[in-house]
Amino acid sequence: MSASQRKVSGSCQCGAITFEVRGEPSMVIQCHCLNCQKSSGTGHVPIAVFPDSQVDIRGRTKTYNYLADSGGTVSSLFCPECGSSMFGSTTSIPGVTAVRLGAMDDSSAFQPQMDVYMKRLRNWDTPIAGAPAFEAMPPMPQ
Repeated sequence: MSASQRKVSGSCQCGAITFEVRGEPSMVIQCHCLNCQKSSGTGHVPIAVFPDSQVDIRGRTKTYNYLADSGGTVSSLFCPECGSSMFGSTTSIPGVTAVRLGAMDDSSAFQPQMDVYMKRLRNWDTPIAGAPAFEAMPPMPQ
């Protein structure tokens, strides 16, 4: 199966929400922002960003909205039953869904390409060796 035909499934911890992503993500990042840290309880969250048309979500999610550094609104989607944080979107980059790699059944095909929000890096956490690193979110392609 070619990368453009790739399909990866996933779910929340309890299985109330399932999803499938198709094809290649536009980017794969490792985010160290405080919101990712607090919602995951870890130092960073690996995320693959897909066009909305490549993501199918089944089940009812709950949304938590907050203001990003960019001034846009970020929506964090999670399971209302088990609390698994799974998806995100932002008004700053419409038309895309960020999928947490940990929610995928097999995320081995997706390697983070850069670290973002290094200004929030915990002294015990480790950035990606040799990858580009940005103090905040870099400018996104339009």
